[in-house]
Amino acid sequence: FRSQLTYNCLSPAITGNYSFYLAKHSPNTDLISISSKIDNKLCEPASITLETTYSPEFVYYKWYLPSGATPINGSTQTTINSITLNITAMANLQNAYVVGVKDQCNEFYSSPFQFKISKRPEPSIFINPTPLVCPLSTKWIGIKPDYLATQIEWIFPAYVDWKLNSKLDSAQVTFSSQFSQGTIEVKASNECGEAIGQSTIGIYDIPKKPNLTGSQELCSNVSEIRKTITPVLGALGYDWELPDLIISNPNYPSNSVTLNALVADSFQSNKIRVRAIGVCTKGEFSDPIFINRVKLPSAPTLILGPDQVCASSSSIQYQVPHISNAFYYKWRLTGTPIAFSNLVGNNNTLEVKIPIQGIGTIQVNGVNSCDEAGASISLTIKSFQPLKKPTIEINKCGSEIMAHDAENPIWFLDNFPILNELGQGIHVYDSGIYHVRVNNFCGSQESDRINVYPVVESKIFIPNVITPNGDGKNDFFKIDKSLKNSSISVYNRWGNEVYYNSTYDNQWEATGLSAGTYYYVIGNACLSSNLKGWISILR
Repeated sequence: FRSQLTYNCLSPAITGNYSFYLAKHSPNTDLISISSKIDNKLCEPASITLETTYSPEFVYYKWYLPSGATPINGSTQTTINSITLNITAMANLQNAYVVGVKDQCNEFYSSPFQFKISKRPEPSIFINPTPLVCPLSTKWIGIKPDYLATQIEWIFPAYVDWKLNSKLDSAQVTFSSQFSQGTIEVKASNECGEAIGQSTIGIYDIPKKPNLTGSQELCSNVSEIRKTITPVLGALGYDWELPDLIISNPNYPSNSVTLNALVADSFQSNKIRVRAIGVCTKGEFSDPIFINRVKLPSAPTLILGPDQVCASSSSIQYQVPHISNAFYYKWRLTGTPIAFSNLVGNNNTLEVKIPIQGIGTIQVNGVNSCDEAGASISLTIKSFQPLKKPTIEINKCGSEIMAHDAENPIWFLDNFPILNELGQGIHVYDSGIYHVRVNNFCGSQESDRINVYPVVESKIFIPNVITPNGDGKNDFFKIDKSLKNSSISVYNRWGNEVYYNSTYDNQWEATGLSAGTYYYVIGNACLSSNLKGWISILR
């Protein structure tokens, strides 16, 4: 500091932009200390009141607290010599201090107060719990260690034997034949309380008797069978009992819920049955079903019904003549427009709705009692949507017309068909009245008619004389209709502009101009370049 600079706690020394005070900060555990009104060994969550030495000389107290210690009133400065705190385990083994403030020159620090906080254990977590076991089996069951617990107690259900390891964190358990279900509990405790973890264990069920129903009938030329049962609860696999001349197909699992078997050509009739294989034992065999050979259904000859329709919500009926050896009829459809209204699975009649346009196929074949199909027959159906009125749109220059809502349109010019124009858009070379027509099975629709004046530079007509004398004949400078809304400038023989219009509409009659020859320039976005020429005014 600068020489001759003096200061104390009441009289600051000022130099430049800084001022200095002299303050006294003293640790004095004799003058001030902290104590608790209760034992400082706490269980989370808790409240504790800390009390410090009272002195009438202290104006206020400043409390310095660790994380996990929060004043209930939110302030760490008090005018009394105590403070009440909410405590969590974060404050465990952390220190608190208090400062007694006499004035701005004298602050006295206490010795530290250390918090000792604990919490009760969490419920024990079982490692790889075993919900189901086999009778007479032995399993190791473990828990994750809880370092908060000072005591571990295992509680086992009836009909089990157990042996705990030295750390009490796993047990070897043997389940007797009388055990069916129970709960293993682990009680973890300390001075703050206890928590109980549970693991419920039961015995694997013996698989129930499978439900194998319905005879299996084979066509004469079929050499394999397939049969599926409803899965049995608790089954790991299935044991199929097959007669002579039927063997499991080696390309498929032999113990699945579906039987895939090869049948010898000489096989005629016999029975099969199946039982479920459980985790611990096999179940009871199902009732048997018989396997018999039958003939394939004959091929259908035709499907009766329309092959072209107008799309609607009404039902249409299709029918196939009766098929020999058919136990029922299998109808199928492909394509987008067909929706089933009423599928009759055991007769030769089908009702469908065809609500949208498209192409679809109805297919049918006979199926025998063993679910094997004969040859099928198909009918392709084309449906047409009732037509919308098409619209046509001309481009800015009148050189192209585009049709909308018009599939395969027929184009007309002055009510005569335009040959060789079949697309959605056409190029226009002649002025006239254009429209389109669309047709399908449901009828036809025509667009509105529009007048079209294409800008065809080789066909543009510009007059070279007008006679604005009021007789109604050739009074106006009328340019080709295709150039409507063009810009036009007219100049006299000295090059002075005598008339201009940015959207010319054939209304110039040379008002105020004397007879003579004038020069014009016509501009249009549809032209490759401006049109220029001479116009004579005769009066």
